[in-house]
Amino acid sequence: MNEHRSYCPSCGKEATDIYCAHCGEKVKMDKSELGLTHFLKDAFEEVFNFDSKFITTIRSLLFKPGFLTNEIIAGRRINYIKPFRLYIIIVVVHFLAFSFFKSGDLFSIDRFPVFKSVPVVHHLITRYELQSGLSPELFTETLNQKIKDNLNIIFYFLVFLLALYLKLVYWKSGRYYMEHLYYVMHLITFGLLRNIVIIPLLVFDLFWLALVISIITQLTYTFISLKEVYHESNSITALKVFVVMTGFLLVFIPGLLLSLAIGIAQILF
Repeated sequence: MNEHRSYCPSCGKEATDIYCAHCGEKVKMDKSELGLTHFLKDAFEEVFNFDSKFITTIRSLLFKPGFLTNEIIAGRRINYIKPFRLYIIIVVVHFLAFSFFKSGDLFSIDRFPVFKSVPVVHHLITRYELQSGLSPELFTETLNQKIKDNLNIIFYFLVFLLALYLKLVYWKSGRYYMEHLYYVMHLITFGLLRNIVIIPLLVFDLFWLALVISIITQLTYTFISLKEVYHESNSITALKVFVVMTGFLLVFIPGLLLSLAIGIAQILF
């Protein structure tokens, strides 16, 4: 009588347990795992994974500026979510949150200062609105959604450019590019989380209050985190805050305008 043997579906090795001893794959899959309920549960856990590691990471990021970056650089990573995964999760949550609260749009053409106050940009938006043949309300709503969709993609590249900028700013420090990248990911992740928190202010049309809170919290967080990570004097760190925030604007504003241009092109063509 032939003994029934099980083999791993991934590596093909003979398996004697539920999970393969060679690669960790589950040897036998229950049919219930192909159901929609299991899929949604598995997808939610895989993306968000709200366990103690997530809570520890978010708490450290929000209330200990620079601490999380130092932990990752020092190799103490097992208790925290990896910087890039955390960044991706928060970017997705950020844009989903702003899509859910329509009146809480942050980067809308009728609210954001670059779109509303710069004459050249405002004139171009008005001109293309007339060319689109859409009503002003529909054009604004459609373009705002396009901008957010495009920014969602641009944000994935923004951190790499800003880390390169930081590498140039701290070129004498001898730090690796990845160290700067970890710092930038944590810095922008904090900003995105802060944006989510201030959504109620935007919903109630308190844009300028939200903007002031954003600027103050970002400057304060940047100063403390730079001090913790790069260990420079208060005066030098204050100067570097200005340099870092200027670099962010130099990278972000072109990205924002690019998302606007692509959005207009998507509507017109």
